[in-house]
Amino acid sequence: MEKFIEELGAGDIFEVENQRFVITSDFKKNGDRLCINLNTGNVRWFKSDSHVIHISLYAMDNNNNFHPIKEIKSDVSTKIQSIF
Repeated sequence: MEKFIEELGAGDIFEVENQRFVITSDFKKNGDRLCINLNTGNVRWFKSDSHVIHISLYAMDNNNNFHPIKEIKSDVSTKIQSIF
């Protein structure tokens, strides 16, 4: 789901330009966020109004079960509600 980087928190993972990044807790006064490229390990500053695609990253345990590294909380507007 596409979001502004300012809507994401530390530890969230996103994709931009076919590269995946994790957001650190470092930021500048102007709102820029420091992120680590998961493909290369290099760091990069992103402007707070940058459009990114919020993604999930999964790990696999010994039983081949997938577990999210960090769960994405769904918005209330996307939850299915019963009308009965």
